[in-house]
Amino acid sequence: MKTKKLLAYHGDKNLKEKMVEQMKLHMKQDQLIKGTYGENGKFCAVGCALDSLNILEKKQLSTSDHSRYETELGIPEILARLEDGLFEEMSNEEAMKFPLRFLEAISVGADLSKVFTKLVIWEWEDPTHGLKNIKEIAEDKELVDCCEKVVKLYKKVLAGKKVKDSEWIALEQLADKIFYARAGATPRAWTWAWAWATARAWAGATPRATATPRATATPRARARTWAWATPRAWAGAGAEYEKQISITAEKLLDLLKESK
Repeated sequence: MKTKKLLAYHGDKNLKEKMVEQMKLHMKQDQLIKGTYGENGKFCAVGCALDSLNILEKKQLSTSDHSRYETELGIPEILARLEDGLFEEMSNEEAMKFPLRFLEAISVGADLSKVFTKLVIWEWEDPTHGLKNIKEIAEDKELVDCCEKVVKLYKKVLAGKKVKDSEWIALEQLADKIFYARAGATPRAWTWAWAWATARAWAGATPRATATPRATATPRARARTWAWATPRAWAGAGAEYEKQISITAEKLLDLLKESK
């Protein structure tokens, strides 16, 4: 049976306008907060969007159910999880604006199915921000080979070719094998590349299709894994870390705007 293509906002201009209006209201009422999908009238990025739907549609959706982005808004679940993870990791100032910018960047009726795939390839290959350009990563041929294989699979997806869950799982397991062989004595940049490879291989597989322990992690843990693997290795902590999160968030917004 052929899967029906998701169209952003289900092609309904009014739905987008109402969601944007409702998100602005959440912001005005200071209802956005990190660390919770819904508590004491405050919500995270995903929580606010789903609460908006509850208000607009008079529904009782769980404000932590990322899959509702697909059924209610025509937005792939993986983008909801990425929005969630980035929101939690960026500076508070940017975080409070991000959910609205996310909704506004998406065109009515857009096909967003390839956005995450394009972002993954950018994360590895971008001439300025790509992980492959970091010296200590580039010098580890075994790790680079694993990361290149992950990107190769995403390029197959981008070309419309089928990739089996077993192929994603094999790369996740390969990345783990490489990491644990180092006995934990690894520099930060190397660790970021490993985290990126495992997170992206994991994200590529059908949800809950893998037999690995990470497949049973909570949605929050999975979303944050994607976010943690996103910043460039030289980011470190504090302001520089937030800068790299910001760079990736801007790239995501650009890819959303480009999608038609």
